[in-house]
Amino acid sequence: MIDIIKLKSKDRLYGALHMASFYLNPYCFYQDDMIQNCIAAKDGIMNVMELFYPNVQLQLQINYSELEKYKDCKGSFCMTVAAE
Repeated sequence: MIDIIKLKSKDRLYGALHMASFYLNPYCFYQDDMIQNCIAAKDGIMNVMELFYPNVQLQLQINYSELEKYKDCKGSFCMTVAAE
């Protein structure tokens, strides 16, 4: 699956927003551990957060609370439909 994504996105989808959306896609994120550890995707999340939320405290709250729930598949993220 990753090879297909890489082939189709070659030289096109490497902006911060694209990487953040790739990381935040539950179907991709929970299916493959490689995505969870992708440095470029994590950097994309941080860049997008910085752009949309200039308040550092809010960035920290999102990073340490909401993203942790997402990564750990807790709350509504653990519902089957989230990964379908």
